[in-house]
Amino acid sequence: MKRATPLTLLAILLCSSCSTNKNVKNYADVFKEAKGNADFHTQLHIFPENTDLGTPKDFVYKTRGDLLTGSYVFYLVMQYEEETFDNELVRLHDVKANFYDEFPAKHIIHYEEDNLYVSVYRDNKYEYVKYYPDTKVMAYVSNQLYEWPLSGINSLHILGNVTIPEDLDDGENSYNMYYYYTYDPSLGGHVGMYTSDE
Repeated sequence: MKRATPLTLLAILLCSSCSTNKNVKNYADVFKEAKGNADFHTQLHIFPENTDLGTPKDFVYKTRGDLLTGSYVFYLVMQYEEETFDNELVRLHDVKANFYDEFPAKHIIHYEEDNLYVSVYRDNKYEYVKYYPDTKVMAYVSNQLYEWPLSGINSLHILGNVTIPEDLDDGENSYNMYYYYTYDPSLGGHVGMYTSDE
């Protein structure tokens, strides 16, 4: 009988902490669960709280326990009527994250020519909405450390490279609406603060 190698044991351990939920009927509860998961570093502000205003076309919530931090995917595709679609664009335009004390709010970035809103683009973490005016479809995506081919996200909705505007760049062409980066020599250099939104 062969002995299991340490890598095999590690793979078994990690797979035992994997889960996939595709039941969109439970979306509102799963949304609350994902939003409350401290290891999933997002407040999911871009996502609707429920699917009542449109027709869900695809949904995936994937989790994988990793050694240092978990990997997560939260993905929803919605079909809207024209008025609801327009209202959702207005809502997205106003999305922001608030912080404590003297730190200003950070807003979602709109790439109008690409039909794209981006709230996170940093450290293999991505959160964005792709929208399609012709079909009134919106694809909401939050991916923390999951490999794209394993994510369960339709390839049409996978984000390519984006350029963060210079005045919003958190450093090295990155952005995280939920995290405020600053330089404080008394704390040893660059530090950050997570959003105060709950």
